[in-house]
Amino acid sequence: MKAAGITEPSDIDSLRREVARLREELERPGHPQRSQTLVGGEPNVQLQQVLQEQAQETQGLNEALRAERDLYINLNTQE
Repeated sequence: MKAAGITEPSDIDSLRREVARLREELERPGHPQRSQTLVGGEPNVQLQQVLQEQAQETQGLNEALRAERDLYINLNTQE
């Protein structure tokens, strides 16, 4: 059972793999760019900005999880 606020290393690794898979899928040649069209055919830069912000937030959360994991490991090894 996980304590509140504690994330298992396997959860972090799983998130990393999923983010990497999604990035590769988006960067693959021939992948349709979702930001190019919207209903009506107008460019949708706003969606691209939201996606970028979400990617940055995911990176920040991953860094926070890594720091929390390191802190937890350090606390447990000092006992």
